[in-house]
Formats: sequence, structure tokens, C-alpha cells
Amino acid sequence: MSSFEDSLKTTLLTVNEAFDVADADLHREVAEAARGLQRVTEGAATLTLKKTGEGEQGAHYSLFISGSGVEAVVGQFHVHARGYPVSVISTLRSSQENLVCNDSHALTEYFSKLASNPDSGLVTQAAYIMRKKSKTRDGRP
Repeated sequence: MSSFEDSLKTTLLTVNEAFDVADADLHREVAEAARGLQRVTEGAATLTLKKTGEGEQGAHYSLFISGSGVEAVVGQFHVHARGYPVSVISTLRSSQENLVCNDSHALTEYFSKLASNPDSGLVTQAAYIMRKKSKTRDGRP
């Protein structure tokens, strides 16, 4: 094999492995958050990560919360072709926040902050879904 081929093979392997690691980390964090949301809301709300695009620069995802007839985007992610950092656009009550997660620990921290911020789109939408479910259960409009 030529030097060119060796170099290309090594680089492609490295790039694709780095992408796969960051992508898997994001999916793992979303799955854990989704399980927690379902437990806390007693099944009223679900969290889903949907791929919205992919190309040579990486993959784009939107994070949806849904339940009681509500579906809203509460975050967007870009997993770069080279893996980390993962770019995040987090929806807040009246604005958006752009963040960068440099590793799996930063992703974990991001989801923890998302759950503890009363102005995060996740918290405001989950609270709304729970109120709607409670009203429906009580027979109120």
C-alpha cells in the first residue's frame, strides 16, 4: 500500500471513529434523559431525538418533547464530522443559548443543567404537558 493510501486509511478511520463516539454519546444521554422524563412525568411526556440532516460536515438533530397533544423542539445538536465538540442550541423560555460540549462529560453536564433550569424549554414544556394532563384527568378544559 502506498504512503497516500496508508495516510488516507488512517485518517478516515480516525475521523469516522471520532464521529461515531460523539454520536453514540449524544444518543446515550438523550436515552437516559428520556427515561428520566418519563418517570418524573409518570409517562405524560416523552423525549425524542430526530435526525434533521447529515452531510460531509456532520449530522444535525432536533430534540423534541411531546405529550398531551404538545410537541416542541427543546434543543438542536450538531455532531461534527470529526466528532467532538458537539454544538448545542438550547431553547430557553424567551431565547436560545448556543453551547459547545467538548466531551461526554460536558454532554452529561448539559442535560443536568437543562433539567435544573426552570427557564429551559424542556422544563417549561414538561410542566405544561403535566398541567394539561392533570386538567384532562380532572375533566377540566
